[in-house]
Amino acid sequence: MNARNSKGATLRRRTLLVAAGAGASLAVPWAANAQPGGAIRLILPLPPGGATDGAARTLVPRMSEKLGQTVVVDNRPGADGAIAATAVIRAKPDGQTLLFSTNTAIVAVPALRKQPPYDPLTELTAIAGVGTLQTLFLVHGSVPVKTMAEFVEYARARAGQLNFASAHSTAMLVHAQLQQQASIQLALIPYKGDAPAFADLLSGRVQAMVASPGAPMQHIRAGTVRALAALSPTRLVVAPEVPTMAEASYPGVSLTSWAAIYGPAQMPRDMSAKISRAVAETLAAPEVQTQLANYGIGPRVMDPDQAAAFTRDQLTTWRDLVRAAGIAQE
Repeated sequence: MNARNSKGATLRRRTLLVAAGAGASLAVPWAANAQPGGAIRLILPLPPGGATDGAARTLVPRMSEKLGQTVVVDNRPGADGAIAATAVIRAKPDGQTLLFSTNTAIVAVPALRKQPPYDPLTELTAIAGVGTLQTLFLVHGSVPVKTMAEFVEYARARAGQLNFASAHSTAMLVHAQLQQQASIQLALIPYKGDAPAFADLLSGRVQAMVASPGAPMQHIRAGTVRALAALSPTRLVVAPEVPTMAEASYPGVSLTSWAAIYGPAQMPRDMSAKISRAVAETLAAPEVQTQLANYGIGPRVMDPDQAAAFTRDQLTTWRDLVRAAGIAQE
């Protein structure tokens, strides 16, 4: 092809892309062949080893089977999930790059920033709900308390001396709520995920954190760490002996985390619907539900419309929570 023809072809391709971005009725080149061959990357905004990572790896074998393509987990931790979310936002909406995210990257980051790095409502396509993440307030076994009341009294006597591991913005909000509701001061120590934070809880470098019950359960049973309360409206199935924060007299310290799957903006409707059905069918499998329960996750099936509405509602809720907790936006 000579230079003139090459320039002409390039100009035509650009024209097609501009027209598609403007909403014209031209077919986007990569949408004509939805989900072409090759592995689908399920980008996770957390490092390996945590409950969310375990949940993602529980889903991918069945998702691969349902979609007829290999699905692989791609861990990209950092910046409270903004790194992973941005990678998906910048990807082509061809179904090959998806985001398996908790509420942190989707609603906490926008709620906590004066100038959010992205708008999840316009720059991502909500595809499917995955589940509700149950969370426990944990302390190291060396902390001489057995209840939240005892912990609050212990912390008040040691203002600023106890370390609280913050693996994400969700934990930061709980930290702010607890300090406000209980009138205590805890040093906030940031981490890039639950796994490294929990490792430091086990070693005693930090004295408290909130985490899903998955990996911690064996240590809770062994007494290495102690669960003082559940941050959910009801007690956890895997730890029914642990009272809720409301039962422990701190109803204002309550937060329900969740996980869902998103894609880049402008994904074709039939493509997002296909992926959503694969996720729903995967979540319906009893063995998948059992595995998720071990990570403290209860299935929450949502189709694209439901997931989009849920995301809008949660963004409003989180902005209200941040304001009520008195957290200054960064």
